[in-house]
Amino acid sequence: MGFFSRFKKEENYTLQQAMDLIAKRLAEAEGEHREKYKKTAVDVAKEMDVLADLVKTFEESHALNNHKGAEQIKNRFCSVTNNQLKVLNSESDNYLDDVRATLNGIGGLTQKQIMYIKVFFEESFQPVLKKVRSIESLLEKAKDETTDYRKAVRFYKKIRDLEEEKGKIQAERIVNEEKIEDLKLRLSQISSIEPGQVDETILAEARRKASSLRQEIDSFLSLQKLYKKYLHDSDTKEPLLEEYIKSPSNALLQDSEIRIVDLTKQAAQALEGQVDEMKKKIETVVGGSIYLRVVRDDLADALNILGTEHEKFKKQNESLEAKKMAKDLEIQDLESQIKKSGKIMDESQEKFNDYNSEISKTRTDLCLLASKLVGGNVA
Repeated sequence: MGFFSRFKKEENYTLQQAMDLIAKRLAEAEGEHREKYKKTAVDVAKEMDVLADLVKTFEESHALNNHKGAEQIKNRFCSVTNNQLKVLNSESDNYLDDVRATLNGIGGLTQKQIMYIKVFFEESFQPVLKKVRSIESLLEKAKDETTDYRKAVRFYKKIRDLEEEKGKIQAERIVNEEKIEDLKLRLSQISSIEPGQVDETILAEARRKASSLRQEIDSFLSLQKLYKKYLHDSDTKEPLLEEYIKSPSNALLQDSEIRIVDLTKQAAQALEGQVDEMKKKIETVVGGSIYLRVVRDDLADALNILGTEHEKFKKQNESLEAKKMAKDLEIQDLESQIKKSGKIMDESQEKFNDYNSEISKTRTDLCLLASKLVGGNVA
């Protein structure tokens, strides 16, 4: 009974159940294959020695009617074959594959040259030919039967990877949606201001936004205790960490490469077992690279807007035309940002849909393959 005929009972499986069973069977099959491979390699090595002897015997034979052209072809065949057999190493992990490749091109003859040998060395060449076929039969027995199992595992990994990518896209979309709402709110506020009027609520809102983002960043990166202990215990000089200890939000603005993620990871590893109470917070920061890039940009934008509003407030006595021009330019900028963000949202939705389609197709293929492997219905 073959390995794949073990599953007889028709049952219903969830995909997870089927994959657990497939993973278990694959591990078993790999063990069986290794043992079969070793045994076959020993048998093939013995048969290859016999083949070498048969080639030597064939080399001493003579062509029908002492045909010179056939003799030359025979001599070339024997010379090439002997060299091919000499380089084979039965201790190699790829021994059977090497033998298979050698037999496929044994002697390096063309089809026409092979016909010459068959015609002019019909009887003396038969033992060589039979032995080659015999060895090929042995090689067939060592064929890897785990191919479909490995394919199922690859399908399953692909689905999980795509699901993970979908999760990342969804998280980015949430951040971008909030950004668009903020931009629209800002656009509405700017549009409602009449030229010549100074609305202090805009400045207050910009100040609130920047302050809120600073508080958000300071709260997210509230690992000053970890950083201080790491700098003290390791006697490390890291100016960027010292800045994060002073003010996380200011430091993040300077940290264009978001090095704080790797620095946090290094500190946590160096202090492993000493900062368990911060474990959850550390994990959040280490996994927050995308969030930190986005919130850093948001803070920079918020501070730029705050600076702009301060300038506007100071220049409240400038001409109405200048105020109108500044207002129009800002509206155009906000509209451009909204349009750009909308395009990003459309592109991410398209990518999200593509992932869904690919997951659906791969899942269908996997369920069909898994049903075959476990001998039941997988859905």
